[in-house]
Amino acid sequence: MEDTGDSKRITTSVTEGPTGELVMNPKAYDMWHSIHSGWPCLSFDIVTDSLGFGRKKVPLECFLVGARQGENNNNCTVDLMHVQKMWRTRDDDGESEDDEEEEEADEEEEDEDDGENAVMFNKDFEHYATPNRIKANRIKTDQKIVAVWSSEGHVAAYNMSDLYQQLADPAGWIKSKAGGKMVLPPEGTQQLKPFFKSTHAQHKTEGYGLAWNNHQEGWLASGDCDGRLIHWDLGTVSPQTQHATGATTLKGGHPGGVEDIQWSPQQENILATCGCDGHVRIWDIRAPEPVKLTWKVDDYDVNVLAWNTHSGAQALLATGCDTGGFAVWDMRKVKGGQQAALASHAFHKEPITAIEWSPTSDSLLLVADYKEVGLWDLSAEKDAGEDSAYTPDAREIPAQLLFLHQGQEDLRDAHWHPQLPGLVITSDVRGLQFWRPHQWQKIVQ
Repeated sequence: MEDTGDSKRITTSVTEGPTGELVMNPKAYDMWHSIHSGWPCLSFDIVTDSLGFGRKKVPLECFLVGARQGENNNNCTVDLMHVQKMWRTRDDDGESEDDEEEEEADEEEEDEDDGENAVMFNKDFEHYATPNRIKANRIKTDQKIVAVWSSEGHVAAYNMSDLYQQLADPAGWIKSKAGGKMVLPPEGTQQLKPFFKSTHAQHKTEGYGLAWNNHQEGWLASGDCDGRLIHWDLGTVSPQTQHATGATTLKGGHPGGVEDIQWSPQQENILATCGCDGHVRIWDIRAPEPVKLTWKVDDYDVNVLAWNTHSGAQALLATGCDTGGFAVWDMRKVKGGQQAALASHAFHKEPITAIEWSPTSDSLLLVADYKEVGLWDLSAEKDAGEDSAYTPDAREIPAQLLFLHQGQEDLRDAHWHPQLPGLVITSDVRGLQFWRPHQWQKIVQ
């Protein structure tokens, strides 16, 4: 699928090799880096840094927090990662006029790179059980707070600010700790106690649904595999017990379990959940009967959902299902029961594992399954007379699919980076990938 003129549609990420096998097409990417590091990090999140938003100058760098999963609850850690030296990797020999114009338009782009792959530095601490899901709090930027769902049935929160300073400003960390003596940041896995930890009287089993509130500092929601949903106010945590007195169990959870949670981008008391019952629920945490709206999405599990945060598009909610289908719903038109989606696609053939709206475009949606990540522009339409395009496995490519990233194994998490336009980060059993499509500026505009 080749780019034509001003179209946003670009090359897929694999091509057919000389003997018929599928191989990576390096010209599909402006930037592609892969980091393999020990045990898989199947859940991760972006840690907001102080380097600014809208950064385009290479080499890029970023901070992540990951839940590293060992074997049988052994070797499990929570890792804070600083990834550096993300240069452009595309060979621009024989580039087109469009390529040259794009390069000239990016005034902050460096002229040369050092040809190296990205490097990662990390600080980690032991986690007593398999971490199912991890979420970073992006409201409190002066502290690096993360929440972790564990396989032992606990939700815990950690302050990783000290580890962050060890990576981001080691000289400043040494100065703050030294007291006139030479002190170096610790090497190896460290010990870090949570400042909050739930009890088995609250969640009786493990879970995956986890989300920080976008408006209220310290508000957290968690949902478990029994369908129980709890709203936490971590401002009420006792330093002595690590328990939160401000904890509300919300009635009306999903039979079979809560899979994902999203807080409303507009209203601090409203959140959305999806679950193993194939439904989405909208909740008002203030109400005695908090479930205000329910509708059926699929006959099977709804794995993930994403609320559009862009002004004018905040009524749009995207869902991804175990069947591989994804859909977008206009909340202004949903009345309950079984509804017609605003848009839906069944292009993906594996369970959807991540879905996220672009931070730069209100119609651009990232959709990931076990093997692929699609970047979808839901405002796009097929041009009259345009020939159909097909993937190497003969699937017709919808007009809305701008880019298809392939070649990962058991892909479980994917995010746009909110501070680095066009950069996508994905995780699978082999490690992390950092990539930006060729002509990414056309995609994210």
